[in-house]
Amino acid sequence: MDGGLGVIEVSRRPHQDCSREATGLPKKIASGLAALREKGMAAAALDAVQARLDAGDVKGAAIAYDAAVRGAEGT
Repeated sequence: MDGGLGVIEVSRRPHQDCSREATGLPKKIASGLAALREKGMAAAALDAVQARLDAGDVKGAAIAYDAAVRGAEGT
């Protein structure tokens, strides 16, 4: 995706330890949030994602992040 708003790409390879991947996802989401805040995206959507991350709900944060990005892109 060229010029996208902050799509997080996660690849799953058979030789990777899934626990390592799970610990990296919150960092990727936080990084994406920072980039979207710099681009001026609506704070309400990003705050909802951050609240889920803060609560330890990584799956919920990923879903909310995806919804926020899709909403901003109009898809």
